[in-house]
Amino acid sequence: MVRLYAAGLAVLFLFGSAGAVRATEAYTPSVLTAREVLLKAAQVRGRLEPGSYTEVLHIKRGAETSVRTIVYSGDDYRGTSVTGPFSTSDGEYRRKVWRQDQSGIVTIDSGFHDTEDPNARALAHPDDPAGLTLLGITVALPHRYAIDIHPSDGNHEIRYYDATTFYLVRDETDGKDQNHEVETYDDFRTAFGSTRAYHYTDTDGHPENDYERFTASFAKSPAAELTVPASRSLFSFPNAQPVVVPMVPAGRDIVIAAKIGDRTLNFALDSGAASSSIDPTVADSLGLKHGAVHSTTVGGNYKFAHVMVPRITVSGLPMTGVYMATITIPKRLGDANIVGLLGHDVLASAIVRIDVADQTVTFYPREAPPVLKAADAIPIELDDYVPRVAGTLDGQAGHFMIDTGAGVTLLFNSFALKDTALTYSKREGAVMFIGGTVSSKIAFPDKFSIGTTTVANFHALVPQSSLAERDQYDGIIGRDVLNAYVLYFDYANSRMFIRPPGE
Repeated sequence: MVRLYAAGLAVLFLFGSAGAVRATEAYTPSVLTAREVLLKAAQVRGRLEPGSYTEVLHIKRGAETSVRTIVYSGDDYRGTSVTGPFSTSDGEYRRKVWRQDQSGIVTIDSGFHDTEDPNARALAHPDDPAGLTLLGITVALPHRYAIDIHPSDGNHEIRYYDATTFYLVRDETDGKDQNHEVETYDDFRTAFGSTRAYHYTDTDGHPENDYERFTASFAKSPAAELTVPASRSLFSFPNAQPVVVPMVPAGRDIVIAAKIGDRTLNFALDSGAASSSIDPTVADSLGLKHGAVHSTTVGGNYKFAHVMVPRITVSGLPMTGVYMATITIPKRLGDANIVGLLGHDVLASAIVRIDVADQTVTFYPREAPPVLKAADAIPIELDDYVPRVAGTLDGQAGHFMIDTGAGVTLLFNSFALKDTALTYSKREGAVMFIGGTVSSKIAFPDKFSIGTTTVANFHALVPQSSLAERDQYDGIIGRDVLNAYVLYFDYANSRMFIRPPGE
């Protein structure tokens, strides 16, 4: 979530990220090439023998503990993590990768992080020095081969492989959020043809996020059914009919009222929110118990925890068992007292129509969708629980987040620099995220296109810090563009529609 100030403009949105700055090492030359080191590392990892297996992991993250159970069968698997009252699952079935969140919502991954990740691309082409370099063998003991991964469009990463065993024992990454992430692997054991680390740690410099994982057991087990589970809907629709919800007057913000217990509260409907959230002071006043506190970075570091809301009602439409993150909601422009966000889990529980001109939000049961032309559908990718679409800006192809919580469109600086025709205002603005404020330029693109929709004569903000950027996204399309249209979100079918007013 972010608020942006620039000549009276304001924007609010939510997302997360990771990664930032490392000490130097001394190295001696290596007779092996980077390709040879990576090949040996792959050889010692081996490959798991055919069959079914069950692995049990004990995990500690900050002050929180959990147990993760993974069942493997050939190339398919299903993992379930239980942390106190919260449970999540993920898996792969017949090459379809899926995740189920704390609210029971299932999301199918498109895999763009794997196919488009610059660091993964560099590892796949170890002979290209522009993306990957073997630094040598560390002088300090224990000796390790150090491979520096530095694609121009990726994160700076160094992987350390033990010089004797060729196990990957340490991985350090400097990400765009300027955190320095360190992963370590040890206690390697070989079972059923595969070698793995039975102990793993991950830290980003914030103790509340310190992660430690132990393999408690790994053994053969009976064959299991690992099909993709059905996605739950938070809503219980009366008579399977759509429900029209009036918006709360809030300027250009998309706000609806929801009832928790005997209190009516205002929430922003935010497609840029990976989960629903509520202000911690409001959660406390409602008697909602939260779990351990963690932190993430969006323009700066901020903290959050988890709560489960037993029941929320929107215009007589009930939602049960809604997971929320506790996030301090900044004071907003306008008259609406917004205490939280309704994000991915709510949007994924129905087909959602947003009509700002009509000041209504309509929730359709997934089994009774509105009539829409399939040819008008815009594919969306939901790997990060936010809609990512392909589009073009001044003819430059990119991928953008569709964010109904953002008041103004943002272009990330790395993408804006590719548009040599982009003009800028002499004024400057500032983007205020949950975690801090980032200065920005005001740019004037000629046109932006998604599907059959083309927008001209608008402006965009270009934040001048990597803290505002997100891997595999080139920008964020906000309400300054979106509010002129009727939006339909159909997460179950990985698509959306942008229609003229009145449709």
